[in-house]
Amino acid sequence: MSTPNATAKPSIGTREITFGQAINEGLAEEMRRDPTVFIIGEDVAEAGTP
Repeated sequence: MSTPNATAKPSIGTREITFGQAINEGLAEEMRRDPTVFIIGEDVAEAGTP
């Protein structure tokens, strides 16, 4: 079993984000790049929409 190196620092040009943020950013980037991509499922609408 491996353990994370507590002294490791992120490389230049990187940032720490949550898994949720990474998923949202990745999906948004791909949807901007390819207009045929869409998301279907539960809880995918913008906040406040039925």
